[in-house]
This record gives sequence, C-alpha cells and structure tokens, in this order.
Amino acid sequence: MLTLEPQIIARLQAEVPGLNTVASRTFIASPEDLSPQLPAAYVQPGPAQYQDMSPDGSGIETEAWQVIVCVPFVKDPADVETASAQAGPLLQASAAALHGWAPEDGEYSLLQITGRPQPSYDEGFAQFPMTFSTTRAVVDFQ
Repeated sequence: MLTLEPQIIARLQAEVPGLNTVASRTFIASPEDLSPQLPAAYVQPGPAQYQDMSPDGSGIETEAWQVIVCVPFVKDPADVETASAQAGPLLQASAAALHGWAPEDGEYSLLQITGRPQPSYDEGFAQFPMTFSTTRAVVDFQ
C-alpha cells in the first residue's frame, strides 16, 4: 500500500523541469516552509477502495492520488502574472507526465486523471490540486 508515492515524485522530477521542488505533501511543516520552494508539486495519497476481496485478503485495490501544484500568490490587483497563469503550464506538464503512465514494475495500472478540485489561495501561495487513480492486485494485503 502507498508504495507509489516515491515513484510519482520521481516521475514529476524527471518530466516537469519548471518545478523547483517535488516532494511528499508531508514535507510541508508550515506555510513559511513553502515560499522558498515555489513553484512546487506535492504528492499526497487519497482514499482507496477494494473490490472482489476474498477471505484471504486478495483482490483489487483502487488508489487515489493527489498532486498539488503550488505557486506564489500575493493579493495585488495590479498583478498581471496571476497564480492561475503561473500554475497552468505546470498543471498541464504534470498531467501529461502522469496520465497514462505506470511504473515499470508492472504492479500498478496506468494512472488516469480523474479531476481537478477547487484551487485555494493563501497569503503567499496558491494550491492547484489534481487527482489521479490507479489499480493494483492485492495478495494477502501485500
């Protein structure tokens, strides 16, 4: 379970050169930690669902993953370089890097983009999440 996180991080690091930082979402301790790392992408696991589970713990696991692209954001009405304009190319490159990709080990199916939730704007940075899903066979919950 959750073994895909470092592989998603490595894929984004290799395929999206416009990002200063690609890391686990747990890497952010506080908003002050974020500013020097921008633009950045943070990977976070989402909920999982199980299908066709047998009594021995075998079946199919569908995992959801979120990639959160963060860019600088300052509340300035004269700012023509908006957070959305900065995030757009990074979101597109991140989606292109992950949609239809799977790690070479063959454990997971191809990642599929499933959505782009509402962005959030905080003082100093804006967050633009994207969601992906993939499946894998589970044997004895391993």
